[in-house]
Amino acid sequence: MRKVRTQPNDEIADVLLDQSIFARTFSLPRAATPIRIEAVQSFVMRRVSTLLCLLVLGPALLAQEKKVAAADGWVKTPAAGDTQALAFVTIENPGMYEVNVTSAMSDAAAKVELRDGGQAVTFINVPAFGSLDMTPGGGHLLLTGLKRSLKDGDSVTLTLATDVDVTLTVRAVVRKD
Repeated sequence: MRKVRTQPNDEIADVLLDQSIFARTFSLPRAATPIRIEAVQSFVMRRVSTLLCLLVLGPALLAQEKKVAAADGWVKTPAAGDTQALAFVTIENPGMYEVNVTSAMSDAAAKVELRDGGQAVTFINVPAFGSLDMTPGGGHLLLTGLKRSLKDGDSVTLTLATDVDVTLTVRAVVRKD
C-alpha cells in the first residue's frame, strides 16, 4: 500500500511503504512510519552504484590473475667444438590451469628442441598452481646448430612459447653443472 502526502510549502513528499514490492525488492525494512523520498533515493542510488561498480570492475579484477613467468635460465657449457648445448629454465605457473610450453627459440642456436627424458617432445607441461624446474633427466631444452661458441659467463636469450599465447623470455647464463 502506498500513500503520498504533500504539504503546503513542502516540495518533498512523504512516502509510506508497507509491504510493497519496492520494500521487498530492495530489502527495506517494512516501515509503518513515513520515509522521506531522499532517504529512499539515497538507498537506491547506493545499491545501483554498487551494482554498477561490480559490473564494470568485476571483470578487470578477475583479469588480474597472476601470470606465468620464467626465471633462473642457464645453459650447460658445451665441450669445445660441440654444435649443441642443453638449456634449463624454471617456469612458475600460479594459475588454475596447466600451461604447456610448445616451442622455444634462442639467439645462440639455429633450432631449439623441447626434450623430456632425452626424447624430443611436442610440449613440456607446467602444472596448475605449480612450477617446472628443467633438469637433464626431465624436461629441458636442446640448443642445436649453435651460432657461436659458448663459454662460461656468456649470456643467451631463450624465448619460450606456450599454448595460452604467452611468450616467456629469459636470459640464461652459460655455466658448468
